[in-house]
Amino acid sequence: MSWWVYAKGDPCPHCGRGDDLDLDRNVTYNVGGMFRLALDGYTEDGLWGLHKMPHEQAREALAHAVGYFLEHRSELEAMNPSNGWGSYSSALEDLRMFRSWLEDNPGAVLEVS
Repeated sequence: MSWWVYAKGDPCPHCGRGDDLDLDRNVTYNVGGMFRLALDGYTEDGLWGLHKMPHEQAREALAHAVGYFLEHRSELEAMNPSNGWGSYSSALEDLRMFRSWLEDNPGAVLEVS
C-alpha cells in the first residue's frame, strides 16, 4: 500500500506560469512510522497530516521533519522495512522533494491520498 502525494501550483496572475508545475510521488506506507515521528508536533497523522495543510505550516513542518531525520538517523534507519520497500534514505528524499516543491511554489498545498 502507498500514498500518492501530489499538487499543482496556482498560476501566476501576471504570467500564467505555475499551473503546469506538477508534483506526483508515490510513497510506501512502510515508512509511515518514520514520518509520524518526524512530523510529531505538527500533525499526529504523519504524512496524511500534510494533506491540504496551509502552505507556510507545511513548509515549516517539512523543514522540521528533514532536521529530525538528520538528527535521528540511527533511530530511523533501525525502522527500515525488512521487505525492502522504502527506507530511511527514500523517506528523507521524499521529505526534501516535498519541501523543495513548496519552496518553489508559493501558496501551493500538498494533497495526500
